[in-house]
Amino acid sequence: MICVSTHRAGASGFLLGVILFATALTARGQERANDQPTENEIREAREVGERFSERLRQTRDLQPLIDEFFVSDFVNSGLKDPFWGRSVNVNAPTDAHLTDKQLLRWYTLRFSIVYAERMYWAGKMSLDDLGKYLEAHDPKAEAAMLPEELVAYSKSLRIPTGKEPVDELVQFAFSTREQTLKILQNELTKHPPEITPEFRQNLDAFAKHAGDAANPWGQVKVSVESEARSGRPAGTRFLRLEVPFHLGLILVKDGNKLRVWFAASVIPDD
Repeated sequence: MICVSTHRAGASGFLLGVILFATALTARGQERANDQPTENEIREAREVGERFSERLRQTRDLQPLIDEFFVSDFVNSGLKDPFWGRSVNVNAPTDAHLTDKQLLRWYTLRFSIVYAERMYWAGKMSLDDLGKYLEAHDPKAEAAMLPEELVAYSKSLRIPTGKEPVDELVQFAFSTREQTLKILQNELTKHPPEITPEFRQNLDAFAKHAGDAANPWGQVKVSVESEARSGRPAGTRFLRLEVPFHLGLILVKDGNKLRVWFAASVIPDD
């Protein structure tokens, strides 16, 4: 079921609830063999990551990037993977019986809102310090972290009790997330975070983080599955890397090119 009781009371509480599902995931203990990426894999993966980041900064929405960057069978592979498809990156209500088209938009909305929020914050504060603001659970402080238009929109909402039919709750979630993303996109257009000194400082901090050898996502890594997985045969090489800000890309060969098998706005502790 969709849980609406987890949204704290108050305007900022609801909207932060939309994006504060970004809790750390525990990497599954699975039969994976680590390998070393080749020079060509590293080069191509970085090129994909750079182009993906650039296009996402243009669109502020993952949806238009699906056909451009993702594997052709994404809906039936990465999106429905037993791990990633059930993680907080998707977290679709199992009893809602979403169509593939609806499931895809559910996923891209969650991703895009988290991304837009991070971009918004990156232009205003150190992302390394963000956690202490969120952990304080101070509604006034949380409201101050959100665009005024988003807070006003939150105040106008009639929050469901959670007892409504699941399809009604799904439609409420879709409509509020679409409007939340639209407001964030407008805010980022009016006040581009990229031009602020805070954003540049966050980029510098991310570069150091990504270059840390202990970061399992920062540098291009590869794992080889010993069994068939979500549309890919045993022996498939899954490459992963991290792009700003703290987005994880998992890449596989699709034809003769590396394409995105899954993009995660929430990745295991890095």
